[in-house]
Amino acid sequence: MNFPRDHLSYSSVSKYLQCPKRWHFDYVIAPEKKKESLALGLGSVYHSAIEGLYTTGDFDNGKKLIVDFASQNGRFAQKEIEKIGVCFENYYRQIYPQYASRVERIEMKDKVEIGGVEVPLEYRIDLVTTDGVLVDHKTVGRMKPSISYSLQFDLYAYAYYRSYGTLPKRAEYHYAYKATGGVESEGKSVKMSEVLKAVSCVQGVARGIKEDMFTPTYGKHCDFCPHKEICDREFGAI
Repeated sequence: MNFPRDHLSYSSVSKYLQCPKRWHFDYVIAPEKKKESLALGLGSVYHSAIEGLYTTGDFDNGKKLIVDFASQNGRFAQKEIEKIGVCFENYYRQIYPQYASRVERIEMKDKVEIGGVEVPLEYRIDLVTTDGVLVDHKTVGRMKPSISYSLQFDLYAYAYYRSYGTLPKRAEYHYAYKATGGVESEGKSVKMSEVLKAVSCVQGVARGIKEDMFTPTYGKHCDFCPHKEICDREFGAI
């Protein structure tokens, strides 16, 4: 088949790894349209506030973004929005001072070629520091994504390598806990062996898509799949 998209991304690769059939449905049969849920809205406004903080150093404008969001959505989830505001305040006091003078690039967004893949990999890195640290901001509940093995960061490290000619020194998640208002940073060193595995993973996914390999994968994620009502789990067909 002709490749159905003009690029790949970390999110689309991870979706294929979770269930090729859902990837096929979302990107080929009925391209998904993201609904602006409250959770997505909270994540977006927090990211915008942090981006503005690193761009201009203006704390008050970040607070205003969150207050404005609360005025539009507070009747639905006032507590969650208030906690995001607390996250922003705590980030400004506890984490931002360590990075404010080390900003290399903010929202580093581009596409990078991967050998054997006919479309580029699109990426967006929230923050790159002058000493080679990659940062991604995560708004999370009580569970947080593990950084010990992160396909996302290994692909970002590859993109950084292609741009700078060297691997980044470190990759970090900066967590904002929506339930408590707490913030935390957690990182790992970057290894070439893991970066090469991530590149091979993208190559394998691209090959599977090109060869029409869309066999469903069943698991707990099926309970949350938007296509579960029309997916024949017994015979593996949609």
